[in-house]
Amino acid sequence: MHVRVHPALRRHGIGRGLMDAVETEAARRGFTETWLDTATNMPEAMAFYEGIGYIEIGRETRPEWQWTLVYYLKKLPS
Repeated sequence: MHVRVHPALRRHGIGRGLMDAVETEAARRGFTETWLDTATNMPEAMAFYEGIGYIEIGRETRPEWQWTLVYYLKKLPS
């Protein structure tokens, strides 16, 4: 699944609301964690995910990419 918020609508709580909904539904379905990735060429996204409790767990770069993927994990409340 790809989730994005239009740049003109950022910083209005929409992204946080979307992530809250995803995390709540995942926990309801029995998941204990969520993970996602973004790229180093999107520092605003990296800061957003870190700000809502995601922890960086790794990075991946490939010769054909012009960026590095950053992987994040968040433990969900039980």
